[in-house]
Amino acid sequence: MIKKILLKIEGINPWHFLWIGVIFSEVFTFIMTTILSRLWWGYISIDLLLIGAIDAFIVALIVIIIVIYFVNRIKEAEIVNIQLNQEIKSLRGMLPICPHCKNIKNEEGLWNRVEEYIKHNSDAELTHCLCPDCLRKLYPDIAEQVLANLKSTTS
Repeated sequence: MIKKILLKIEGINPWHFLWIGVIFSEVFTFIMTTILSRLWWGYISIDLLLIGAIDAFIVALIVIIIVIYFVNRIKEAEIVNIQLNQEIKSLRGMLPICPHCKNIKNEEGLWNRVEEYIKHNSDAELTHCLCPDCLRKLYPDIAEQVLANLKSTTS
């Protein structure tokens, strides 16, 4: 219910609340002061109307400022919530990894390849390439030529 109200309130300029609150407060105070003044003294007291109007204006301002403050706080909290939900997909903490095959143990105790684990537990996308040491080890006859080409294209 509160969420529905907030969604309706969200589209309204907060300053409109101020003016609606002030006008409502002033009209209500005028009506009540007129009725009570008539009942107690038999006439409408201008002094009482003036004091009531000032009092109603101040109270309306305070209430509206409080409402605007809390609406802004709720919006800030929603922004923080969105940011935290986005961070949930990032990898944090210690990961059990096999020093030999480099598989990672997941939350269920199953071992996955590093690529699979990162794909399922983060928003990162992996691409494969060979590091210079592996390139030399796996392709010794063309490694130096490929590395030289890479250096010339990146410089």
